[in-house]
Amino acid sequence: MKILYIYTDYFKNYDIMVTLQKMGISFDVIEDSFMTWEPDEKKLSALLEKLKRGSYQAVLSYGYVPSVSDVCEDGGVFYIAWTYDSILHSLYNKSIENKCNRLFIYDSAEANYIKEHFDAPRVYYLPLAANVDRIEALEITSEDVREYSTNVSFVGDLYQQNTYYSLLTELSDGERQYFRNAFSYFFGKWGGDSIYDWFSETDADYLQERLPDYLKNNGLLPNRRFFADTLLSKPIGSLERIEILNRLAKKPYGVRLYHKESSDCSVLNNVELHKAVNYFDEMNKAFKYSKININITLHGMMSGVPLRCFDVVASGGFLLTNYQSDLEGLFEEDKEIVCYRSIDELLEKVDYYMKHEDERTKIAKAGFMRAKAEHSYEKRLLAIFSAVDLK
Repeated sequence: MKILYIYTDYFKNYDIMVTLQKMGISFDVIEDSFMTWEPDEKKLSALLEKLKRGSYQAVLSYGYVPSVSDVCEDGGVFYIAWTYDSILHSLYNKSIENKCNRLFIYDSAEANYIKEHFDAPRVYYLPLAANVDRIEALEITSEDVREYSTNVSFVGDLYQQNTYYSLLTELSDGERQYFRNAFSYFFGKWGGDSIYDWFSETDADYLQERLPDYLKNNGLLPNRRFFADTLLSKPIGSLERIEILNRLAKKPYGVRLYHKESSDCSVLNNVELHKAVNYFDEMNKAFKYSKININITLHGMMSGVPLRCFDVVASGGFLLTNYQSDLEGLFEEDKEIVCYRSIDELLEKVDYYMKHEDERTKIAKAGFMRAKAEHSYEKRLLAIFSAVDLK
């Protein structure tokens, strides 16, 4: 077996390469990233020539790049794409039906949707993973312990810069009220109705005509799903994250936000602010030394478990996450992780587990052991190669 691993423009997942090497898999890497929406014809031509010369059985990427799928189709090799976000708009492209594709979707609801609506050759549900070996090998200094030790923390974006808010000046009062009604309906509720059922076909088609050309739906997603993802998911998530952080900040134990410099934190009151942490070491230390790690999933993720959840438990941290249906079968609720389905429930559980250290520590340890035993990159890659029948 020989694999060609390529970077996408969103995330260079070095853990995959480390695991391939550990497994003894023969692979090469193209260092330059392939852009999802801006194909570089020179780079794609070079890729095709490399495929013809290199005796590769498959190209592997973390994320899906339509132009790379087309090149693999021409080159006669499998294109293995493992997604980590949903709805992943690049999937809804005519290339999705290329016979070379082997698509591994981390969100089971999205995987099922694609199977039902497209003539895609092979689509599989495959959860995300964590590299426990890398995390366990991190050097922890006394300065690290001092810097990252805190009671409650959230690592993530406030999503204040989003498509809906960029449109506000162009919307009528009635249109704004329509969106406010949607935000209110879904705000702070997890495990219930989906944002993808909010727009009627008539309303979604109206938006397709009403909005500026650069915001129109040009893919294979129905307008209802496209506009739910682009106009509801992040603004609702932004409102939820600000509300949760401000309410936690009123508690005696407080809350820390690890944030990008571009975030407008003036909307937060008494939240402890910390600069952003990098993915491959600082973030794991932040998870390990926070007594409670909060996960707040955007409503655009239909059922999937985001990477943050795997990284928290793999770091030995205690995870308090909103409910997602794919959590079932991955972790045992209240024994390996803890879930909430409303903001009030989140606050109640933070109170409870701050007061019950033994239970909190036991759950964090059990979550870590589950991640180490069942959610490694090696297990996921073995599943991929078995499904694709690569030897």
